[in-house]
Amino acid sequence: MAKVLIIGIDVSNHQGKAKLDLDKILTKHPEIRVVIIKSSEGTDFDDAYDEEFIRIALAHGCIVGVYHYAHPERDGWLAEAKFFMSLTKRYKGKVFYVLDWEVRSAAKKVEWAESWLAYVAKETGSTPIFYSYESLINSANYSRISKYPLWVAKYRDYTPDKNFDMSSAGKAPVVKWWSNYIGWQWTSVGRLDGYNGNLDCTAFYVDEAALKKCVGGTAQPAAEFKYSRSAIVSEAISHIGVKEGTTLHHKIIDRYNSRTPLPRGYKVKYTDAWCATFVSYLAIVMGYTDIIPVECGCPQMITLAKQMGIWVEDDSYVPKPGDITLYDWQDSGKGDNAGTPDHIGIVEKLSGNTITVIEGNYKDAVGRREIAVNGRYIRGYIVPRYDDEDTAESRQRDESTKEKSTVDYAHTIDYYAKVSTKTDPLNVRIGPGAKYKQCSFSPVPKGAKVAVCKYKAGAWYLIKYKGKYGFAHSAYLKKT
Repeated sequence: MAKVLIIGIDVSNHQGKAKLDLDKILTKHPEIRVVIIKSSEGTDFDDAYDEEFIRIALAHGCIVGVYHYAHPERDGWLAEAKFFMSLTKRYKGKVFYVLDWEVRSAAKKVEWAESWLAYVAKETGSTPIFYSYESLINSANYSRISKYPLWVAKYRDYTPDKNFDMSSAGKAPVVKWWSNYIGWQWTSVGRLDGYNGNLDCTAFYVDEAALKKCVGGTAQPAAEFKYSRSAIVSEAISHIGVKEGTTLHHKIIDRYNSRTPLPRGYKVKYTDAWCATFVSYLAIVMGYTDIIPVECGCPQMITLAKQMGIWVEDDSYVPKPGDITLYDWQDSGKGDNAGTPDHIGIVEKLSGNTITVIEGNYKDAVGRREIAVNGRYIRGYIVPRYDDEDTAESRQRDESTKEKSTVDYAHTIDYYAKVSTKTDPLNVRIGPGAKYKQCSFSPVPKGAKVAVCKYKAGAWYLIKYKGKYGFAHSAYLKKT
């Protein structure tokens, strides 16, 4: 066993409610050099005792850490990271930050943990620490986060240990993925003179100087993590296989119903169709409700998307991962599909001309559907304004199609014009030039009124006609 260099404890509302006098304990036990304090859990639990504990521990000259108890089975990493930062970022440069990873049902959601740790590192300029149990760490591949220091828990039993006596601690943890760990939490029933309750106690195998390096303090911008296509797709993938009527299905419904105010005041039942509820749930747990509509009905999703300026029903549009597909199962396959939508899902990937969509309420579960680009039944797309546009998928799409969808251009209306061709109707194309193919609504009749948008590429102007967009030559547009 490695040499123990410093000793620490971690405390939370459990000790606060048990009337722990931290000042008294630290005065009586100067051997305690590290105090790690719970600050938050999920997206709504703010530990009521953390401010007092942090103040006291810092006053005693201790190295102080603050931790967040994760719920990856319930919430998105961004929503939880933002909540944690809202409570603790003010301490940057004074504390180190810890992700408490204990939920066994989410053992394999490593990308969630990786994103959370990266976000906190950027926001605080520190090196966050990953905490978990020996058995949980060894149950999945955590190699992608092994660059972060590991604090591991392993208890021999629940027999109280007095005053940091480790003689009955048992064998030290053995973990995969990390060559070593900075600390071993060997008991949750530590006892100290002056306090009758239980304490989690940790033996650290690094010295104070090494642990203080985790504190950091030079914050870097983390805007690139704000709204991520890959993150929400990963969240959707993690729910594949959730079946209607199960506890996990009920959690999706319950989380949607917890939204305040509840859209249209309607509380979704466990027996209701839940495809739109699932997409809305993803937006809620990821903290993406500023860019994705929240509703339990498909028609209302389109209405909200139009209000947000993110609705596209251009036949030429090639979706990206994270876009949201609406379907109309009554579509005849002839002409434009303008019917009432019946179903909805989130695009996972694009391969050639095939879209893979993840859907709630797909055969009474969360599942995948494959459908052709611009295939029959597609009513249109909600295209949220994500921040990570330069993804591998989007680059692959651009290279394979060699065409840009009109959704990529500025749609703000500049002025209105009348089609002023001599005899023939006006051809409208999906890109700015005659080399591009015509839009599904092309041609536009002579004399028709169109909206001219602010985006202009030389002589080619982006126009809007009957709710759809395309490019037309400016020589045939007479401003009205």
